Amino acid sequence: MAFVMSLMLSRADMLRIWLALALVVLTVVTFGWGERFRDSGPELIPAGIDSLQWRLRGEGSQLRADGILTMRAPDSTAMPAADYLLPRPPAVDHVRLSARVSYRDVARSPRPQANARIILAQRTADGRSLWHLPHHLLNEAGTRDWHRLEEVFRLDPQTRQLYLSVRLQQVSGKLSLRDVSLRPVVEAPLAMPARILLLLAWAVYLAWVIGAGYRRVRHGALRLVCVGLVLATLAGALLPHGVKGMVLDGLERLIPVEFWPVADPAPEMPRVSPMPALIGDSGELPWQGLHGAGHFIMFALLTVVVLYLPGSSGLWRRVAPVLAFAGITEVLQLLSIDRSASLGDVVIDTAGIALAVAAVMGWRRLRGRGQASS
Repeated sequence: MAFVMSLMLSRADMLRIWLALALVVLTVVTFGWGERFRDSGPELIPAGIDSLQWRLRGEGSQLRADGILTMRAPDSTAMPAADYLLPRPPAVDHVRLSARVSYRDVARSPRPQANARIILAQRTADGRSLWHLPHHLLNEAGTRDWHRLEEVFRLDPQTRQLYLSVRLQQVSGKLSLRDVSLRPVVEAPLAMPARILLLLAWAVYLAWVIGAGYRRVRHGALRLVCVGLVLATLAGALLPHGVKGMVLDGLERLIPVEFWPVADPAPEMPRVSPMPALIGDSGELPWQGLHGAGHFIMFALLTVVVLYLPGSSGLWRRVAPVLAFAGITEVLQLLSIDRSASLGDVVIDTAGIALAVAAVMGWRRLRGRGQASS
């Protein structure tokens, strides 16, 4: 009965919930399920998988006569790969990479980048690979029969070359590829107006919800901390990858660390920079896992603050809005110019919330026992 009473909501709260659900549905239907892009130019890899411009690396890579690229790795040291380098097409801001893929018995590894992989990396004029931008078409292990994969990539203004690579990265197994295509695309005519309208609607809604919560909380310091965490989380959710890259480039100029690879990201290529490199064998940042850590920590902190806000609301009445906010931040990423929603991020957010609840409740029980014994 106490649990039911703790979930009883006012009319204003019910209105906020229904409006949130309506905005979520509109956003997902428009930008999650709808077709945002259409072809706008000729094929950028005219001969597809049969093109002589592919560079095969490793004994396990083979271009078959039937137009299928296959690679086999008996162990994790073989690392067969096929690469294709092409200049950035002029006046193109988005490209669609698609292919039919099959992989079999690809070993699973605790290393997040040790998988069957298809990547489209972007390079600057000085040879830096912009790994902070989305670049995966495939990054999987296990076994799966032929299926089609498709992804749209936004090209950064700094990009001068596109680097397409198919590889078995430090794992054993077999990977096959056919019907590869890379085409320029543009957003549908109504995509931009729809994005602007939905962003405005979300901004008004979130301002209303945050304002109502701000007025309810009487503790000034906790109120400011709570609002600050919410705004920081929203900024992180909507910040384009290109802006993140500009921040890291600025840090690279201030501290003696190489954030981005200068040479070919292939494992056998020598590192040419005298500065210490913070990149793994694949040319990517091993601390990219900090993205997940950031999600976990932010929502854990937000949950702790919410649980310590003064008031008589029950546990679930406090935690439910934080769980809803975790889902909303991922939905909002559908409206960003180069971000996408991730169920995995929601799981990480939920894990942070659950740990914070367990820690606060455990601390309160221990404190209560101590006070009772004294």
